Amino acid sequence: MTTVILINGKPRAGKDTFVDAMTQGLQHLGVPVARFSSIEPIRDMLGHAGFDLAQKTEADRKLLSTVGDAVGDHSEFRSARCADEVQQHRRTAGRRGVVFLFIREPAIWERVKARLNTGLVAQYQPYTFLSVFIENPDVPEVVSNPSDAGVYAMNYDAVIHNDGSLDEFMDQAMYYAGIVAGRLPI
Repeated sequence: MTTVILINGKPRAGKDTFVDAMTQGLQHLGVPVARFSSIEPIRDMLGHAGFDLAQKTEADRKLLSTVGDAVGDHSEFRSARCADEVQQHRRTAGRRGVVFLFIREPAIWERVKARLNTGLVAQYQPYTFLSVFIENPDVPEVVSNPSDAGVYAMNYDAVIHNDGSLDEFMDQAMYYAGIVAGRLPI
């Protein structure tokens, strides 16, 4: 069974660090892993138009959120791309895999799950969905755009506290990698 894990949290809370460590742990256990951000298609589109968004400034984040919302008003492009990435990983890695999705907006997460839960394949080879919030009290909240301001609008299956040492945070990632690997069929 493919496990799809939503990763969310405030900017600079440690989401990438946590996913990197979980990825190492899962791959060590023989579990294929992929990752995708729902904002990547928007970042790519703006990059092709000449925008440099590499710094991830608050202004960059606001632009990405605004354009992402505008695109979302006209299509389900972002949720469709996320679902496509998950299905592609399942085709190449087999059913026993994990995909980390970085999605800020609750509506996009719900549409991704709905897309993946339809069809004959989903009936016989369902996906497991988990949502994880990385909490770091040392980083400020960003409320300048709806995407970042809305990270608390979801109910999460797990909250990971990044309020100790890096080693403690890595230990949590390895612990969760073991849990996730244990949930997958052998």
